[in-house]
Amino acid sequence: MNGASTGRWRVVVLLVATVVASLFGTHTAEAESGIVVVGGGAAEHDRGVVGAAIEKAVRGAGWLLPTKPVSKKDADGLLNCQDAKSPWTCVPQTLSGKGVKHVLVVSVDATQSANGAPLIVITGRLIATEPPSFAFMQRYCDHCADDRLSDSGSELAGQLIQELAARAGRTVVHFRSDPPTAEIILDGTKLGVTEATYDTTPGKHTALLQKAGYVSEVREFIAEEGKTSEVSAILRPSDVAVAPHPVVPKTSPSLLVPGIAIGAGSALAIFGGALLYRGQQDESGKYEYTRATAIGLTSGLIGLGAIGTGVFLIWRDRRSPAPTASIGPNQVVLQWAGSF
Repeated sequence: MNGASTGRWRVVVLLVATVVASLFGTHTAEAESGIVVVGGGAAEHDRGVVGAAIEKAVRGAGWLLPTKPVSKKDADGLLNCQDAKSPWTCVPQTLSGKGVKHVLVVSVDATQSANGAPLIVITGRLIATEPPSFAFMQRYCDHCADDRLSDSGSELAGQLIQELAARAGRTVVHFRSDPPTAEIILDGTKLGVTEATYDTTPGKHTALLQKAGYVSEVREFIAEEGKTSEVSAILRPSDVAVAPHPVVPKTSPSLLVPGIAIGAGSALAIFGGALLYRGQQDESGKYEYTRATAIGLTSGLIGLGAIGTGVFLIWRDRRSPAPTASIGPNQVVLQWAGSF
């Protein structure tokens, strides 16, 4: 191989090495974008349980943690930071120079509750270096086994990340729909309507877009810090047909009252007829019962009146209108229906 060929190969190898170094260098910087420091006076086992839960939570939120632990000097400086107004000044240059943007400092301490029960206090302070900001929160866990202690650590980390993201306003999502003004329910909470942009937190989310008269749509998305996520949906009209028959049908009229009237009237008419018969004169021209005729006539008239009343009630109920209702798309129709 001549000198010119050797020179060209050296140039190619150098370019490849530069590209590879650049890629790995960028990856390393991104991999150290966030760190977790756990300390405190609780037992080492408790600190380990909380630390593992918090690391899992921040990874789920998109953090890329370094493979090497933070030095004891840097960790002690963060845990012992006394600056309550600008704690980002406690982040050492050895960390910020590596591209660290988030530092979650957690202290796990053991104490006793008011009734003397063992109590674990988890104190978390999430520090952002670009732009400078922080969030502070505490969780208390009494009679804590490992599962509850792990849940407390995960909840603390999640709440701190959400609070800091909401303050920064650097993670947003834009919702759009056709037709517009669809209601947005983000992670089970009513947010507003489309078209609009809202602040959210990094990580996985589920959005429900719904509008009256249309089929609801569900969208899952992952929000990235510093970026705008786009969520859109085309809503299809729902198939709501007009009911062919009234939803509230007319009920059959009750025959109880008319039946009682007709039955009682018939009985009185028969009784009155019998009394009229007993009140007739005999062969000698005398009345067998002197008052039977008057009572029979009165009973007969009342009975005939009761029969007439029962017949009238049946006739009226069959002709009287009754309310009905029909349901159609976006409307309810109320009407009276009857025979005339």
